[in-house]
Amino acid sequence: MMDKKIKNRVKDRFSREGHYPLRPAAEREADYQSFAAAGGKVDDAQLLQAFLRAIAPDLHDSEKIVVRLMARFGSLVAILSASAEELSEELKKHTSLIVYFQLIREAVLRSHLFHLKKEGIRHNIRWLYAYLRVMLSQEGREQARVLFFDSAKCLLAEKLMGQGTVDTAPVYPREVVHAAVNCKAQFLVLSHNHPSGDPSPSSDDLALTRHIQGAARLMNITVLDHIIVGQNSFFSFCDEGLL
Repeated sequence: MMDKKIKNRVKDRFSREGHYPLRPAAEREADYQSFAAAGGKVDDAQLLQAFLRAIAPDLHDSEKIVVRLMARFGSLVAILSASAEELSEELKKHTSLIVYFQLIREAVLRSHLFHLKKEGIRHNIRWLYAYLRVMLSQEGREQARVLFFDSAKCLLAEKLMGQGTVDTAPVYPREVVHAAVNCKAQFLVLSHNHPSGDPSPSSDDLALTRHIQGAARLMNITVLDHIIVGQNSFFSFCDEGLL
């Protein structure tokens, strides 16, 4: 059995380095039973608090961290969508927490991609909305991403086609169509974010969509949608009758 003094030194070292020892099994089981009894019906702040209790039991200011993160980002999805730089502004010395959040974000993105590739968007487009929200909603610069789909509307590939400033990202219709032909896509979805938070399309967004739609049509490729992602909402050209 480990000497008590050695155990304390190990605990102190983990705390200094930003790592956190696992909580006693009885406490973890009690948290699990409490969460199960609630049927998963907890709000984002409660879920975040439970997450911090699970991975950082010795974190004395966890409640303050939850308040700061929720005030800054507004939701758990937004927190998981945040960049490491944004998280560091709120978490400061808790670098290991930033790593945990980034790992969860990557796991969530991979889960959405799995469904997009396996099930596609023919019957359910929510995986696409969820993926784009996590990928783009907290980006500080505009990114233009294009997703390419096969005849069954299952994802073949995704490509970053442009990255720019806070209000523009250069995209060239010829390059979009060329990429679609290369991966033998029959459908594509355009997407980009508005760092301002407002997903309403600009006149340039409308014009670019028409140009890409026309160029794609020449190669028998259909533009299914253009989705603009804001901080807490999105705009679908298809839903709004613009395609």
